[in-house]
Amino acid sequence: MANNILFSSFMKFFKIQVLLTTRFLTLAFIFIGLSLFSQNPASSVSLSESNIAENNSTSPSTFIGVLSVTDSDAGNTHTISLSSASQIQTKKGDADHNTNNSKFTVFESDGLFALTASGLLDYETDGGGSGTLRVYFQVTGNEDAQTATLFTDITIADVNDAPSGTDKTITAVEDTSRSFTSDDFEFTDADGNSMINVTISTLPTSGTFQLSGSNISSNQTISVSDLSNITYQAASNANGNSYATIGFKVRDNGGTSFAGSPNVNPSVQGVDVDQTEATLTINVTAINDAPSQLGAVDTLAYTENDAATVVDSEIDTPVDVDDTNLKSATVTISNNLVTGDALSGTYSSGTNFTYSF
Repeated sequence: MANNILFSSFMKFFKIQVLLTTRFLTLAFIFIGLSLFSQNPASSVSLSESNIAENNSTSPSTFIGVLSVTDSDAGNTHTISLSSASQIQTKKGDADHNTNNSKFTVFESDGLFALTASGLLDYETDGGGSGTLRVYFQVTGNEDAQTATLFTDITIADVNDAPSGTDKTITAVEDTSRSFTSDDFEFTDADGNSMINVTISTLPTSGTFQLSGSNISSNQTISVSDLSNITYQAASNANGNSYATIGFKVRDNGGTSFAGSPNVNPSVQGVDVDQTEATLTINVTAINDAPSQLGAVDTLAYTENDAATVVDSEIDTPVDVDDTNLKSATVTISNNLVTGDALSGTYSSGTNFTYSF
């Protein structure tokens, strides 16, 4: 009867049991709970959801999805964290991709790792205009301690951003109607959309502001094609810098929908109207108005050979909305003028003059 001696030897990566007999030595390798590790790091990381609508703004952070790891070592679990800037720089091809790890946070709960976005994700800035943002992770195996720098791409759906009107100063001329163009209502748009209309949000407090001859009303919307039919004229004889201001809001042709089919924040809607009023300031340039009257109109009765008689003592006081200082005047004698008659007077400087006929 052979006596059996049974012992176990625990190696680093596998467990073997050796069976010895008294007649001859037999080695039988029985793998129990096999857990061989080739010590290969994880090969990829992915997100349960990776398509997010831009400009979500209602909460401090937005849940994007659960992270999962692909690893050839079956049964290996992992710890996931965001890569540092230096770790990203050493990853081949990083220069070819948009990345901003500071926008994200990785959190763990019951062994599951998830990704959230902190603040807003913007298609134009974060996505570089292509809508793809690469996020880098440090993935470490809990059993083999192997670490890999891995990445996953997030697609940012392009939601229409609100356009922006720009404050501007334009010039009109006193007592003259000033026509407008679309260039007077300056417009910028991050999405590259075009302006389709303008809403007049604040009317000027003076002057006449019209569209095709009819007064414009508050909050009236005017299409781009009709902007050339807008006119403004200041009150009669009025002028000055910042004489009038007009408030307006521009609208683009991007609508309120968005491109793509985001599975994160799918209810986010685009904005096609500027949310802030822009101001159009009108400077009115003065013109020189003609004087309407030179003093009072006098009737003179004169008898031939009498002494000289005053025609008008107030000829140096013109009636003029711009300037009441007399620069020059023309005196015309139209009837009964005969040789020997003379017209005398005194300039405002005090110099006398005489004209003989």
